[in-house]
Amino acid sequence: MKNIIMFSTSEIFGVRKTGGLKRFLELYKYYEKSKNYNVEFYSGDDDLVLRKNKILNYTSLKRKTNNKFYVPNELLIFFQNFKHINNLKKKKYDDLIVFDVPTALSLSLLNCKDINLFIRQDLIGYKSISLKEKTNNTLLKKVYLNMLKVAEAICLIQSKKVIVQCEYDLNKLLERHKLLKRIIAKKSFVQINNINPTWIEQKNNKNIEQKSFSFENIGFIGDFSNQRKGHELFLKAIERINSDDSNELNCNAIVIGDGDSFDFYKTKYENQNVSFIGRVENVKEYLANFDLLVVPSFADSCPNTILEAIYNDVAVIGSKAGGIPEILNYEEALFELSVEDLVSNIETISKEENYYLLLQKQLNRKEELMFNWSDKIARIVENENIN
Repeated sequence: MKNIIMFSTSEIFGVRKTGGLKRFLELYKYYEKSKNYNVEFYSGDDDLVLRKNKILNYTSLKRKTNNKFYVPNELLIFFQNFKHINNLKKKKYDDLIVFDVPTALSLSLLNCKDINLFIRQDLIGYKSISLKEKTNNTLLKKVYLNMLKVAEAICLIQSKKVIVQCEYDLNKLLERHKLLKRIIAKKSFVQINNINPTWIEQKNNKNIEQKSFSFENIGFIGDFSNQRKGHELFLKAIERINSDDSNELNCNAIVIGDGDSFDFYKTKYENQNVSFIGRVENVKEYLANFDLLVVPSFADSCPNTILEAIYNDVAVIGSKAGGIPEILNYEEALFELSVEDLVSNIETISKEENYYLLLQKQLNRKEELMFNWSDKIARIVENENIN
């Protein structure tokens, strides 16, 4: 029987359940149900929450954080939990699973062995966008991003395996760390996400041929904390379409999400046929009513919103950014990061013939993305050939 340690400093059962946290929990449940593994679970959830969620063998980590971007929260968490992490290092285990560089850094600095590092985001790309919202100090941003690059290099060197979601993220790692290129390439694996993880429920059971043509409700799901998810691009495109008197298309936009700038954009655009729903627990209830989902991200590795749309046969288009073209690998579904190109794409898809062509290609992609993700990941960790 093999011993697996799954390490996260996040609140896995907290209010904000990101795709990465859901994947982490999904993998834990896979290992925990198997008779071939003993699993130890580290997270930032408190004892009561972990017991309530039936986590048996766990360590609860302290996570006192702050909102100052120049004082990394993971560094604070490292000092608070130094004893726990040092004890982890001394344990006998076969594999240590950790998601993303900020969390893996403390393990790498303490020279923990057999780290399987899951890269769930283009760290430098994501942070570059978020920093634009926080400071205009060019020098400070450059220093901070270089610190992240060094941290990333340390984790890549220390890891036994590096598992990414898309070729784009792997290429970015190789491009940033040219001196480590051969080392990174040798230990890296690309495994795209599936569209049928256990937390996704299928709501739309109609065949494409049975769906009556409708093109009224266009949806956006994303965070308003910074521009990474492209909410401003989406809203400007909807405004452009609805203000054009010569255009027969009239869209009702439905925006789901929250964040620091949510109220600003709500005030600015809610009279433009845009409904601002805010943050919701059950996104799939809204998703089922979308005629089209738009994902205009400026940086994204493998957006769960796209995967859920494909699974539920909801038409979806996305930007040519990050790993999105690796999911939507047909030209009809992709647009450049400009208002003009997004407007053009929406207008093209609004034609019935083009709409059903998109859905048919999406249906073919759906078949390709139906598989057991946890099983494939476990086989990568086990050094098995998954082809």
